[in-house]
Amino acid sequence: MSGAAGCLGTTGGDDVERLEPERELWSFEADGRLPTTPAVASGRIHVASLDRNVYALDPETGEAHWRFETDNAVIAAPAVTDDAAYVASNDGRVYALDVT
Repeated sequence: MSGAAGCLGTTGGDDVERLEPERELWSFEADGRLPTTPAVASGRIHVASLDRNVYALDPETGEAHWRFETDNAVIAAPAVTDDAAYVASNDGRVYALDVT
């Protein structure tokens, strides 16, 4: 069984209200899927990717401020405080990254 929060309708059909394309403020595309919810802290949006990277994005433009590459896919959302992001990777490591 699976579910998704915030979806409208229960039949699996396309009865979800969609935004018009011109309402998109920006988008960001990594080289791999983004399997987790972004973490927002310290004035940045932090996202993990199956392309082995963690990205810190500008919330106004979507531009990457920095990128950190691990040795394997990152499948868990970063935990972010005011000065650090903690990231677990499938390489068997947990990384503490300075976000300032």
